[in-house]
Amino acid sequence: LIFKPDSASTPAAATLPPSIPTAIPPSTSTPAPPSIPTSAPTPFGGGGALAFTTHALQGQSLEIIAPDGSDRVALGIDLLSCPIWSPDEQHFLTNRVSYTDLFRYDLDSGTWNFLLSKTGSWKVADWSPDGSRIALVSTQDGYYHIYVMDSDGGNLTRLTDRQSHDQFPQWYQGDAVVAFQTDFYGPMNIYTAYADGSGLANAVTNFFTQGENGVNEFVISPDGTMIAYDIYGQYSLYLYDETNGTRTLTTSANNILEISFSPDGGWLAYITTMDYGATSSVCARRIEGDTTEHCLPAFHNYGSGPTWSPDGTHFAYAGGE
Repeated sequence: LIFKPDSASTPAAATLPPSIPTAIPPSTSTPAPPSIPTSAPTPFGGGGALAFTTHALQGQSLEIIAPDGSDRVALGIDLLSCPIWSPDEQHFLTNRVSYTDLFRYDLDSGTWNFLLSKTGSWKVADWSPDGSRIALVSTQDGYYHIYVMDSDGGNLTRLTDRQSHDQFPQWYQGDAVVAFQTDFYGPMNIYTAYADGSGLANAVTNFFTQGENGVNEFVISPDGTMIAYDIYGQYSLYLYDETNGTRTLTTSANNILEISFSPDGGWLAYITTMDYGATSSVCARRIEGDTTEHCLPAFHNYGSGPTWSPDGTHFAYAGGE
């Protein structure tokens, strides 16, 4: 579910281990495109919308709807990932068929464009700040590796090339570097790689020992300067930036999931799960100043989101009884 745009032990920032490649050859794989979904133009060419996936009788469907609940439009079946809006608000990315095919949907024309096969990961891709390139996960070469390509599917370039599962790519500090998670050393860590394919840039976390609790998930602030993340089993929320290093924002008795920065970077919203996932709540807190945690009443079953409105005054989330 995503809006269309209109003190515990604190892990230290790490230096890269020595066995890191410095240059990676580009991929030359050119898979044939699959069948393309069909749908009519939508009423949202000039306005805001929420996009979401829902389970229908005939399969998982991708739909868009106005924030007031009107103009609900189904766009296709078996589109599996949460849609990712482009910076200009006119396109989004999604994938389907067991995460293997990546598509771009154009809002004004209501047309689908096939971009790439053999994509992988739930959080499949991320648009560059200017919308001209896409960072993504793909299994073109057998493992889950990080790639960058043009927004029309051209110039596919591999950024990582190790026997590991790399996932959740996000643009960091502009359009020159991509951050991602990797299990190369066992536990999940956050690394950065140069977007031109010239090698790895830096390590944000340093969980290098088997059995350590690595990073669960992370998210980058809208201005590209901060990384918020949580760690498996520690129930804490951390914030990293290159000036101040890593600090603990909150320590909780519950799991923290689905972290989301507000558009101005001043707030974090997230889901906490209790009773081994039987109940959940949506919480929000400021990063600076009054950092009181504000939580909605708990609901049964795991939810998803939250995702902020473009003006930062609301967020949407999914959850059910």
